[in-house]
Amino acid sequence: MRAPLLLTAGLSVFAGSVEADVYEFIFRGQIDTIGGAIPAPVEVGDAFEFRYRFRSDALDANGAPNVGEYMGAIIRDWVTIGSFATMDAFPADIFVLNDGFVGDSYSANVFAPIWTATVNMTNIGGGAFADDSLPTDLNLSDWHIRSFSFEYDVGPAFWSASGQIDEFEGFLVPSTHSLFALIALVPIRRRRRR
Repeated sequence: MRAPLLLTAGLSVFAGSVEADVYEFIFRGQIDTIGGAIPAPVEVGDAFEFRYRFRSDALDANGAPNVGEYMGAIIRDWVTIGSFATMDAFPADIFVLNDGFVGDSYSANVFAPIWTATVNMTNIGGGAFADDSLPTDLNLSDWHIRSFSFEYDVGPAFWSASGQIDEFEGFLVPSTHSLFALIALVPIRRRRRR
């Protein structure tokens, strides 16, 4: 009975090591500016939520020691503004600047076929980052400027909305391999025939 359990545990460790950790960041706030050529389906004062999942193993495409460009790190994203909601699964980018001219900067940019969503945050003077690594957590109080912008664009008709980020939540997304690993460690008992 020990051999099948050890084999199952070994397989689960192997399966878990193949998949990179995926994190989810959620930014919330209120819309304070509306623009565009057509009336937007959202209003000033509406709550927004921009959430995305990204792979922690994304490679830095920029060789500079203080610039991190993580192209395609974002693998899924969702935007909700008031009663308007959309989602996307196109690869999107995260940009990290450590000790730049103004300080530290973080941005996430999603460019879907008919809309864009962006988070831009700046820490004036630096101190939010130790280097240009892809962060798996953020402390909202480190950021002096925290903005969200969204633009919906279909031909000549477009609208935009933006606001300040007031809340942040980040966490590791449980993977199916992690669940398998937990299940594999539960002893399996066979019923013996008498």
